[in-house]
Amino acid sequence: MFMVVNLPALFHFALGGRYNGGMEGKGEKQILKYGLLHALAAGGYIVLVVLFNLQIGERFGSKPDNHLLAPTLFLLVFVVSAATMGLLVFGRPVIWFMADARREAVWLAVATVAWLAILALLVFAGLWLGWPSLGV
Repeated sequence: MFMVVNLPALFHFALGGRYNGGMEGKGEKQILKYGLLHALAAGGYIVLVVLFNLQIGERFGSKPDNHLLAPTLFLLVFVVSAATMGLLVFGRPVIWFMADARREAVWLAVATVAWLAILALLVFAGLWLGWPSLGV
């Protein structure tokens, strides 16, 4: 009783036969650019979550009367962050993979994770070298 849906064919039909996953002439340089953009978007989102956490810590501190709401807020932010990062890192590769651009999809996912690793190394180098904080 399970129905198997061919999503690329469904996209193709729904968009009038013009959809191929956004892979019109995407070479390795273009995929690397997409990976960089996705990694920068993920890094920007991480900075926003960190700023949010700092503001929450300054505003509420460690008040004992928030014994139920504080962990609830933490878990909600964690779940939303995991979903957002999943979309930022794997959203386009999944669409490309379903549109039969499997090689490009894997290459984009690997490129995005590699750019994120480079970004993490830059942040680590900044901490190691003692770069000044941004006044936050």
